[in-house]
Amino acid sequence: MMKLTDLFKAFKSGTTEGGNYRYIAENVATIYYIIQNSEFGKKLTEKQLLAGTALIDLMPYIQNQTIRAVELSDALLQADVGEVSISFFSKRHSDMFEQYPNKKLVNLVMQLEAMIFRADSNMSNQVIVDAVIGNKSVIQNAIEKVLLEGKEGKCYSTILSRVTDYINDEGFQQAVLAYKN
Repeated sequence: MMKLTDLFKAFKSGTTEGGNYRYIAENVATIYYIIQNSEFGKKLTEKQLLAGTALIDLMPYIQNQTIRAVELSDALLQADVGEVSISFFSKRHSDMFEQYPNKKLVNLVMQLEAMIFRADSNMSNQVIVDAVIGNKSVIQNAIEKVLLEGKEGKCYSTILSRVTDYINDEGFQQAVLAYKN
């Protein structure tokens, strides 16, 4: 019989550096990549592409009402200015002059991660925001890796059918195309 400590060690050794920060970033970057390279994605502005990516990623939370749909719009605005914000706690992690690869996607992923951690945990908003900002390099590296690997990425085949279902849905297309912010 396996002891609890052995089970924990096995789990820990089976995960790679970055944990949930890396995992969420990989998933969101894969959604982004799939939409971007679809026929539908070719019709989108960068902001619409980011909005569609965020909508697909947050849909389970929106459906079970742990994140409100209106929060998506706020998330896109916060990401655009380089802030991570939850409720009334906000912290800037990037200024408009700072440049790094995939800046808008990285900023969005950081905001989405904060929202997801708030929905899934009892941690304070400050702790969540500080933790997400503290893992910015993990998030950046995960996104860069996914975008370089493309269809060869480990998440691609798992996420492809779900994203394809959304991007082929007329209601989803109309919602994303209507986004102008």
